Amino acid sequence: VDIGMLVSEWADSRRVLLESKQVDLQVELEGCIWQGNNDLLELAINNLLDNAITFVMDSGIIRISESRSALMSKLTVFNQGPPVPEFAQARVFERFYSVPRENGENSSGLGLSMVREVALLHGGTATLENIDGGVLASMELPLKKSELHTQNT
Repeated sequence: VDIGMLVSEWADSRRVLLESKQVDLQVELEGCIWQGNNDLLELAINNLLDNAITFVMDSGIIRISESRSALMSKLTVFNQGPPVPEFAQARVFERFYSVPRENGENSSGLGLSMVREVALLHGGTATLENIDGGVLASMELPLKKSELHTQNT
């Protein structure tokens, strides 16, 4: 699954919202290909990115990048904005748990739960943490066998 293509399609479909919030979308994905179910990975990535656009501050930054270790590929999504409240940090991946929003709107509380479930189904993990100036969400999956061989030679 070409993750760069999924991100590009997501950005095209959210262009009006990105422009209305004046978001600086920074995409740093070159050759990010994951082995897995296309529909599930698209669902997870869309939820990860929709979460970022929901909480990014006006005129803020959303940065999407990939990094690799010897065995894993990690997609990270940084959104500049308010941190996840301390009381919610341990629960953000629970089904039906929703972080209170400044505008008073509620969500289904399923987005990040689906991200975690899709990551687990593919042998990976999902995390979310407050960092300086925003929130960093990530999804990490094992590299496919052919990529492992290429990195080890």
